[in-house]
Amino acid sequence: MGKRFGKKNLSLVIILLLLISSITGVLEGINAQGVTLPVTQLLNGSFEVWDNDKPTGWYGEKSNIPVRNIQKYTNSVKSGDYSVKLVNPGTSWQRFTNQSYSIQEKVKYTVAYWVRGKGEIRNNFYRGGTYSSFNPYITIDTDEWQKITWEFTHDESVEDVEIIISIRKTNEEKDHIQIDNVVVTSNQEAPIEQKELRIYHTPTSTAAEIGQQMEIPFLTSGGKGAVTTAVYYKKQRDDVFKKIPAIGDANTYKIAIPGYEITEDFVYYIVATDDTGTVRHPEEGIHTLRVISPPEPPKPISVAEAIANNSGEATVEGYIIGIVFNGPIYQFQEPFSLAINLALGDSPDERNPLKILPVELPAGFPSLRPLLNLKDNPNNLGRKVRLTGQLEAYYTVPGLKGISAYEWVTEQEEDIEDEEEEEIEDEEGKEIEEEEGKEIEDEEGKEIEDEEGKEIEDEEGKDIEDEEGKEIEDEEGKDIEDEEGKEIEDEEEKEIEDEEGKEILPLHLTDIKDHWAAEYIEELVSLGVIRGYTNGSFKPNDDITRAEFVTIIVKAFGLEKKEDKLFDDTQNHWAKEYIATAQGHGIINGYNDRIFGTNDKINREQMTTILVKARDLEMVSGGRTFSDAEEISEWAAAMVETAVAHHIISGYTDGSFKPKNNTTRAEAATIVLKALKL
Repeated sequence: MGKRFGKKNLSLVIILLLLISSITGVLEGINAQGVTLPVTQLLNGSFEVWDNDKPTGWYGEKSNIPVRNIQKYTNSVKSGDYSVKLVNPGTSWQRFTNQSYSIQEKVKYTVAYWVRGKGEIRNNFYRGGTYSSFNPYITIDTDEWQKITWEFTHDESVEDVEIIISIRKTNEEKDHIQIDNVVVTSNQEAPIEQKELRIYHTPTSTAAEIGQQMEIPFLTSGGKGAVTTAVYYKKQRDDVFKKIPAIGDANTYKIAIPGYEITEDFVYYIVATDDTGTVRHPEEGIHTLRVISPPEPPKPISVAEAIANNSGEATVEGYIIGIVFNGPIYQFQEPFSLAINLALGDSPDERNPLKILPVELPAGFPSLRPLLNLKDNPNNLGRKVRLTGQLEAYYTVPGLKGISAYEWVTEQEEDIEDEEEEEIEDEEGKEIEEEEGKEIEDEEGKEIEDEEGKEIEDEEGKDIEDEEGKEIEDEEGKDIEDEEGKEIEDEEEKEIEDEEGKEILPLHLTDIKDHWAAEYIEELVSLGVIRGYTNGSFKPNDDITRAEFVTIIVKAFGLEKKEDKLFDDTQNHWAKEYIATAQGHGIINGYNDRIFGTNDKINREQMTTILVKARDLEMVSGGRTFSDAEEISEWAAAMVETAVAHHIISGYTDGSFKPKNNTTRAEAATIVLKALKL
């Protein structure tokens, strides 16, 4: 459930000031010493918050850099825990943009950010359907952070501005290009009207769990009128403030509790408006938050129920099956050209228009469109999801609009719901399925979908899986269903894939024939430790994640299951049992007590350390010295020497080890097999 609040009262230092322009509310802050502070207008400019493989608030519609080339970076960041790493060794420019926001006409905006690495970088912006001209590109070749600043204006107020950072010719010599602390500011300050503003707060805090809300009854207008709008801006660090999205009315302000324990005071400023104008107060105020629980979430309804009773707020559960065009006309296969909506069905194979619910994904902030749409996230096709919004007509038919929350439905949840029904359907067969088949499905079958399917998501395998795999299901699968029954397709065919596929699969891997690691890959696949994809590929050069590598280690060495602690980011992860087992055996640690970094790519020194511990190798020192030995982390140096001495890993032909390079699937398969044979 996560850590709890309430052990100590949580207090907030609130700095009240006015930051507004006549149209867009361009912001500028004043601290306790009266020094002007620029305020960022970008969400998550410090890249501290991530949604799967993308930083929250980024990867706007004009981004064209592949998602796999956007990476969370933890090594020597400018500030905080993360920066973003961008990879594009090619000569064509690739764009990385923020989610759109609004700007005011004829106002000068300044964009500032920090960069390091090796490559070329330039900037422009998109607005009102067109791109601005580029500023001159800059060649980056440094291990030190350097600041880039550029300015722009526009002759109209627009709502769809995307700041563009374009890169090319990045080089792994300096780990490509890393960016941190992107800030957009304006030096225009609106006239300030001083008024009396009284602050009210509750004297104590109450315990609440992560994911609940905290309520701040904070403002009244000193008898001059009710406060109609108020916005909080939280201080992240010097010169960087972040707007906190809220729900609720003006006098009861609610913000989501972050997914970590708060151990320090937060500094805020407030922009408040009542019926007499916009106000600020120059003094500081101490506030204590009162934490409240959200209302009990409504019970999910099916797509059929949502269509039959299409009014009011509801949470609808169904499968994402495609997108919607005016008509409505539905598209069920990739590539998808729209990001503004989804089609939902009670079955992943639903094609009857009368049984499909069109779902609008609204723009604006906060918006779930970047996380859910199929244009940018084709891997979402076929996934089961719960969406909360308003039931009303969309494209003239019953629909779901104004999506405010979502939740993926896991395979385990579906198994629990179907358990009783399956038991009635098949008594003896059920026993086999639960005791044997279930284990295969959860521990090995899950690997195809969740562990290695992630690779499909990151690269291009998803296209193949959805287009080719879908073709088999819709064309060949339907023949089996018509002639021999659906049960044969779902149960017998799956059994062959799960049990016998281990011996057959190596002979059908289509992309390793001439690969240097082909023999290692085929042998490890035959042992059932790792698998290829359902389309016959293995993708040997794709990077592997920390969760995926730990899963392979646990399987390869047959580690006894242990129920150790769960990290915050593993509690709902498909690999949580493997990670807990590895931790219980003393093989892995997280970045800290809360974060393991499940979906982070594992680098060579991390991989080597885990493998040496798992194989319990005798430590060896004084072996080969690499040309980049100083880049190997102190905690990993002895592990690397030991692994090299035992001949399970080696360096590159140029004499380097490249400890921070990501590990590919081929490299992982090779060193694991070598360790098994010691």
